[in-house]
Amino acid sequence: MDKKRQQARNQAGAALARLGELAPAQLQAHNPPQEFTSNAKQVRFSLVGYRTLVNSGPSQDVWRLSITESKFPANKECFEQYDSMKGFSLSLTNEASGTELVLNNDSRVPKSRGCPQTYYIEQVLSHARPDGTYSLTVLVRYSLPGFEGPDGRLMAVTAIVDPQN
Repeated sequence: MDKKRQQARNQAGAALARLGELAPAQLQAHNPPQEFTSNAKQVRFSLVGYRTLVNSGPSQDVWRLSITESKFPANKECFEQYDSMKGFSLSLTNEASGTELVLNNDSRVPKSRGCPQTYYIEQVLSHARPDGTYSLTVLVRYSLPGFEGPDGRLMAVTAIVDPQN
């Protein structure tokens, strides 16, 4: 297995070099599609990752991500099965300061998304940057009409977050 991984790294080397330095991310929240007990339209997390870390101000800051769906007229990708499709807005709120950052706000549904019918927050990942800010990646799952039921797709929404705001 290690040999295969090294082979893959070598083959991807040139493409990865163009991206610059790669850094590991920390999983902050996860709503797998088979999870029925949580509200996958909203998640709360701490960028530090621990609510009970002693003597750490940032660990007490709770961030809330929320998805709100909006309706748009159906396009040809809806195959006359649906009379509408959905777009979404994604907002990040610092519950301590009340500061809100809108990460996405669809004014239309891009053709590349097909005919989405619903959106959920799948995962939230972060990486602490040297300047004190965080790179944030939100994996948004959306469902499309499929032959044997809804098909799920993932898209990434990214942002730089300053915990001081």
